[in-house]
Amino acid sequence: MANRLFQGIIHQMADAVDRTIGVMDESGVVIACSELVKIG
Repeated sequence: MANRLFQGIIHQMADAVDRTIGVMDESGVVIACSELVKIG
């Protein structure tokens, strides 16, 4: 559920920022990213 929240925020921020942005969990796995192929 948190992953969906983060992905929604990243999706909104990606329109305003011209960079790749993402969120990682404590083990280093990308859980949300503006480039969908990098998730996981």
